[in-house]
Amino acid sequence: MLATCQKYHIKTTLFADDTCLILAHKNIDILEKMVDQEINKVDSWMHHNKLSLNYSKTVYMIFNSDKKQSSPFRAQIGSNLINTVHSTKYLGMHLDHKLNWDTHISKLESKLSCYSGTFYRIRE
Repeated sequence: MLATCQKYHIKTTLFADDTCLILAHKNIDILEKMVDQEINKVDSWMHHNKLSLNYSKTVYMIFNSDKKQSSPFRAQIGSNLINTVHSTKYLGMHLDHKLNWDTHISKLESKLSCYSGTFYRIRE
């Protein structure tokens, strides 16, 4: 699997029970093939090691800084379809497909406004 990772420039990030695979390619068709191959390798490895994926929590996102919207492709693990998202929470950060801070700041503002009322009431 390491040779494949080096060939395709895959970055893996692990933290506790969260795993993030980052695959990059300029051509969306090649990227789709890469994703298909690698996620099925991960699924096979997990099956052989008696582990399981939570398919309902498994998502993918295409990061794109271009003005034009790239069409998401269909990704699946076995017969389980993986949902595409435009933003997701990873390690406490809300990331969006444009890699800007708007989503994270919006969520943070909402959370802080809830807490500010609580702090006001207990200020004494």
